[in-house]
Order: sequence, then C-alpha cells, then structure tokens
Amino acid sequence: MRVFRFTRAKDVQQFGEAQTMIRTITDTRRVYPYVSKRAIVLRGTEEQIDMTRWVLAQVDKELPFAAKATSGDYTTTTGDVVRMFYYSGGMPLPAFNETQTAMRLATGIRRVFPYASGRVIAARGTAAEIMQATALASQ
Repeated sequence: MRVFRFTRAKDVQQFGEAQTMIRTITDTRRVYPYVSKRAIVLRGTEEQIDMTRWVLAQVDKELPFAAKATSGDYTTTTGDVVRMFYYSGGMPLPAFNETQTAMRLATGIRRVFPYASGRVIAARGTAAEIMQATALASQ
C-alpha cells in the first residue's frame, strides 16, 4: 500500500479525474481518494505502484502548453506501453473531448483516459497502438 500526494488538483473534480486516471491506466482496483489532504491511497502490485508514481509525475509538472507534446514511455512487464499526450491549455473542452474519443475509436485502445483540466490524455496499449495514437495526436 502507498500514499501519493497530488497537490496540482485545484478542486475536487480535478482530483477525481487524477485518481480515476490512475485506476484506469494502472488497472488498479483499490484506489482511494483522500480529498481534503489531496492524497491518493493505492493498494496494488509493485508495478502498479511504480506506474502510479510515473503517471502522477507526468501530470504534476509545468507543461509547455504552446504546442502539442508527448511524454516518454512507461513500459510494463507485459509489454504494454503508457504514454501521455499533452495539448494546449487553450484548447476548448469539446475539441479536447473529441480528440480523446477519436483516439480511442481509431486505435482500439481500451485504456485511454483524459485529464481534461490539464488537457492531457493518458493511453496504455501495445507498442503498435501507442504508435498509432502518437501519429493521430501529432495531426
């Protein structure tokens, strides 16, 4: 079991998005938010804990919002690849939602999760699926 602090979340909705993203991307069922302390309690495997640490580090930083960008990769022991896609902070929310839906539909990736307040999309899939998502994200 680990406790992670996520202070970037300015409100309950942003905090909820972050903990749901962790649950979705890491495939961890036991993720418990402690909203008043901006803490996330997680019970999972060592890999799930390491992946959570990586995901939060990718979201909890100042990002260059002038242009689209991607993170480095986190590769799981099963060969899945996790990548974050960053979009302009000025991107309208409907356009951002359309982008993440299009990414999910075009690639067939099940684990795509938007962190809307930060205009970040997290995706976990095979290397080929992530390459396809990267090509879509760069358009």
